[in-house]
Amino acid sequence: MQIALTGDIDDGLEDLASCLRPLCEMLNSCNVPMSIPVVASALENSPRKIGFLAEHGIEIAGHGDVHHPFVGPVDLQRRRLRAMSDAFEKTLGTSPLGFRAPYLAHDQNLYAALSLEGFRYDSSRTSHDFWLRTRSLFSRRHTSFRETFRTYPRTLIRQVSGRASARPYPVAPRVVELPVFELDDWFFFEYAKGPKLGSSELEIVSDTWMNTARRLDGRDRVLVIQAHPKRISPARLRVLEEFVAQAKSEGHRFATLRELARSYERLAM
Repeated sequence: MQIALTGDIDDGLEDLASCLRPLCEMLNSCNVPMSIPVVASALENSPRKIGFLAEHGIEIAGHGDVHHPFVGPVDLQRRRLRAMSDAFEKTLGTSPLGFRAPYLAHDQNLYAALSLEGFRYDSSRTSHDFWLRTRSLFSRRHTSFRETFRTYPRTLIRQVSGRASARPYPVAPRVVELPVFELDDWFFFEYAKGPKLGSSELEIVSDTWMNTARRLDGRDRVLVIQAHPKRISPARLRVLEEFVAQAKSEGHRFATLRELARSYERLAM
């Protein structure tokens, strides 16, 4: 299966030497790509940092003009997307082909706005691992996900309806959705109801992602991982290193979100 490593930049406060450079060095040493959605205001405030990422082969996607949810009329969202693209053109000399909403928060009008502004993919919806959620419901020892009997009916409805699928699907003319796996680095390390893993428990993250990749393999699915630069580098970089090494050894391929979108376009033709 194809896997995409992603991680948003919201404010541009990531340090170049101690955060972004080690991340790029790890990606280069493992020979894997990454996509990083960036807020336009962060790009304008830290052009050297984002330019450094682009120079090292990282796809820079859109993450909004400012870090606020994308909701409201289509025209309003189009103006925000246009302001974001203008900032990209001015600073990087190119416009983003893809988008992820801040906080993943958006309404249905986002998809029409993306289509009208010429974007090719969105990655603002989540996919979930139904087997993992079901297992956590009945196992007290399994701590990587906290499902409850109260929330499980909603989980089951999403599974049956396909809304939790990891399969790419169209959301608007010429726009494909590339859903992001819900168990991201924030969930494992900072979410109040999550496991809040310590430095000695990092293998739980890579193991969870790897087990999900195995379950999704061969089903025309994609696994889009969120590993934010500020949260993952440098102290937790071995999470990515171990995951990448294991995934490559089992034949999984890594791609950018842009590459995943283009693969979907070719299959849909």
